[in-house]
Amino acid sequence: MAQLHPLTNCIYPNICARENVGHVQRMLPKVVVINAVTPFCYALLERVYTFNSSRKCMMTVIRLVENGVDVGYRVYCKGASEIILGRCAYLIGSDGKPHTFSADRLKEITATIISQMANNGLRTICVAYKDYIRKNVREADRTEIAFEKDEDIDWSDEDEMYKNFVGIAICGIQ
Repeated sequence: MAQLHPLTNCIYPNICARENVGHVQRMLPKVVVINAVTPFCYALLERVYTFNSSRKCMMTVIRLVENGVDVGYRVYCKGASEIILGRCAYLIGSDGKPHTFSADRLKEITATIISQMANNGLRTICVAYKDYIRKNVREADRTEIAFEKDEDIDWSDEDEMYKNFVGIAICGIQ
């Protein structure tokens, strides 16, 4: 059995290109190799919602594994900051924990952080996620969506997929 990274519970290979940090390094059939917070991990790729100019984002669904147990799915979303933040119910705070995200907080972040980055010539994108947790594995917390069977999740309902995210970061890119 493959060894799992202790923080992400993702499988990582024996050989890795450590200089490629911070992006999807390569995609294999049903597997995406991610180099982000941790050195290197494989995640089982379930579905990709390609970039769409009307929703101004793209989404990727992976299997969510905790301590070697398949607990459900994680939907990652990235796109225009103002749009994605408007779809977030929570935002990760400086303490690393999710906090309820209000319309007032969205206005504040847009007026300060996003506008300041734009004034400095940066385009901003937001990265967010949401988790679907199997009821028979563990109890879902307030930021997660509980489900019983895979069929309970309607992956074709993009409107449902595209809300109630947990905002992770706002990134400024040149």
